[in-house]
Amino acid sequence: MVFTRAVFFLTFILFFANAAWADHDASEDNSVVVLGLVEFPPLVIRDPVTYQCYGAAVDRSLSVLNKVGIKVHVECIPPARLFELMRAGKVDITINVKTTGALVNYVKFADTPFANLAVGHLVNVEVDDDKSITAIRGYDYHGLRNELIGKGYKFFDVTNSIDAVNLYARGRTANLLTYMAPYEYFLDIHSATVVNSKIVTSRAIPTYFAVSNVSPKQTTLINLLNEHAQKNHLSFFVDGEE
Repeated sequence: MVFTRAVFFLTFILFFANAAWADHDASEDNSVVVLGLVEFPPLVIRDPVTYQCYGAAVDRSLSVLNKVGIKVHVECIPPARLFELMRAGKVDITINVKTTGALVNYVKFADTPFANLAVGHLVNVEVDDDKSITAIRGYDYHGLRNELIGKGYKFFDVTNSIDAVNLYARGRTANLLTYMAPYEYFLDIHSATVVNSKIVTSRAIPTYFAVSNVSPKQTTLINLLNEHAQKNHLSFFVDGEE
């Protein structure tokens, strides 16, 4: 298995399977900003009992937002649902890449990147490569999805990163388009699972704070984040590699 431990993070934004969330309105408490994150282990992990999310990416995003004086309520939501809530203004802010089609026309991005995210196209060398590939539904992967579609790959989309890696690890598809952190996490916690993979393509992609166009807090949030980055001469809100 050949792969490089990735540059980190992600787009996050949450998995709250409670139907009551559909009625939640981010504007109900004007003093609190709703941050939506997708499950992205080990950086964002959803507690199966409380449905709340925790992890390094949660801690670091809260740290950044708290530093600029923002009170935050965090929710974990599946990607497709998160995008709907962002478009409706029921989630104020998330973290994502700038090429996600479901968001690009519905949010404003902070000027400074949050962190880098490593994405890779992997192939299982022990499975006949029929150009089947699994990925997360709604994710563009910084243009890699369209590139692979153009090369004749057939996508089998699932709701989250762990489902995608699991499908690939069980040999159901020959290829995987994934963010590297969840892939490595899956192999760490399933030590008996052996996947003879090689990386075909790997890219480091910057992620950004993205604020809903219909959030009444958009101007304030963007201004606070941009001013904080400029004042502290930040190239990224979070530096480093994992």
